[in-house]
Amino acid sequence: MKKIVLSLILVNLLLGVYSQNIEFKSGLNLSKALYFVGDTSVFTNRLPGINAGVVGEFKLANNLYLSTSVGFSQRGYKINDSGVHLKYRYNYIDIPASIVYKFELDNINFNFEFGPYLSTGINGKYIQGGKTSKIHFGSAANQVKRFDFGLNLGYCLEFEKITLRLNYMVGFINFANNGVESLKNRAFTFSVGYKIKQYSNQ
Repeated sequence: MKKIVLSLILVNLLLGVYSQNIEFKSGLNLSKALYFVGDTSVFTNRLPGINAGVVGEFKLANNLYLSTSVGFSQRGYKINDSGVHLKYRYNYIDIPASIVYKFELDNINFNFEFGPYLSTGINGKYIQGGKTSKIHFGSAANQVKRFDFGLNLGYCLEFEKITLRLNYMVGFINFANNGVESLKNRAFTFSVGYKIKQYSNQ
């Protein structure tokens, strides 16, 4: 699986070199987890984090584009219940690929995008009672799955070279291994980008 992820990262970087547009972006994540213990739902609070990445874009047809990217993203969640205060943070490399539909109004592009994403965990930590501990990735019951896969939905405004993005990421993978808990990523991402235009035939 690691070889697949490394290959996808390399392909995305190569695609970026030959893409019609390259965008550098960064911003804020507000993430939480869809959390169940058995059949019981556990409420989680959103955790702020950062995101940053490089986006490559290709024109497929009139108003239709393919967008690929490689980026860093912080996700996680907080639990504040009955005197229990826990914070879990995971750092990921995200590799999304999206179909983008654009329409222009008064020199502003309104973009809608959707497509799958694949993420690989770099590291993680949890904080309880002021004590910080490392989160380990693996297949053991006391570890969490390294890889996440899901759907990325987004909306973007383009003002010439400046972009404003709002995305929602829905994780499909239960990254808990203990057979009792179910944890799936959910995240809103906000980012501001600067687009370098390589070709004028948009």
